[in-house]
Amino acid sequence: IRENLKSVYDGELKMNVVDLGVIYDIEVGEGRSGRIVMRLRTGGCRLHESIGRGIKYCVEGMEEIEEGDVELRWEGGWGGEGMREDGK
Repeated sequence: IRENLKSVYDGELKMNVVDLGVIYDIEVGEGRSGRIVMRLRTGGCRLHESIGRGIKYCVEGMEEIEEGDVELRWEGGWGGEGMREDGK
């Protein structure tokens, strides 16, 4: 799932959500369901709906996953600490 999520981009930064470090948790549950927890860069991010839809579409497009659930968390904020080297 994480590798496939590299196709989902933050349109403002032109960087994928994995390298940007906004994906905090990925769980694969029973019934071929995938749950992704993400935290965006700012509480007022205008692209949160678009990015969330992109993640859901990406995950549900995988043969192994039937249903995708995206949980968006605002608390704690994004400080860049989760950025991967490719994102820096």
